[in-house]
Amino acid sequence: MEPDRVRRFRAGAAALLGLVVADAAAAAPPRAMLPPELGYGYERVVFEGLDEPPLWRAREARGYRSRIRLSIAGIVRAKASIRIDRRRTGALSGRLVLVDLDSRARPERRIVRRFRVSAAQSEALDRLIGEAGLWTIHPQFYVHEDPEMICLDGMELVFERVDARGYRFSTANAQCTAPGGMLRVAEKMMEIARAGDLKRWLR
Repeated sequence: MEPDRVRRFRAGAAALLGLVVADAAAAAPPRAMLPPELGYGYERVVFEGLDEPPLWRAREARGYRSRIRLSIAGIVRAKASIRIDRRRTGALSGRLVLVDLDSRARPERRIVRRFRVSAAQSEALDRLIGEAGLWTIHPQFYVHEDPEMICLDGMELVFERVDARGYRFSTANAQCTAPGGMLRVAEKMMEIARAGDLKRWLR
């Protein structure tokens, strides 16, 4: 039987997929990165230090046709986010943030890099998202389709998108539960951001 936390998470995520999440969520802290209804327990682990905007709040969609973000964190002592924005004018741009948490070797550091996104790259990404059915994938936890396999840790993939249809959210563990289509979307975003070395986090 699923733990109560898992059931609550799935129910909250299913209710939010494809829906507009309004700023009226007064209970949420001003910088809450995800809607409180999701009950996502790893928000701080994934987002802290990335200095990214909370895409679920309506104000973050102003001036944009769409904004899509992949955030990655987990077993390695680093985290990253890749965001691709399309302005109302149609102009495309990207932002990569990499936070190195390995203070044993050097002080914590944060790298921010802007990158260009072509129309062809954006179209290819949208095709992969459609093929993967990304926004229909319910949040996954540390379970595996093979009952004999135990999955203890890995890298959490958090996908978000805001556009005219509202806010979308999907997440899975790269090593444990992420479907192949979701991994291909992550790989494509890494390629567009010219951060192909991050693909090792998916294996």
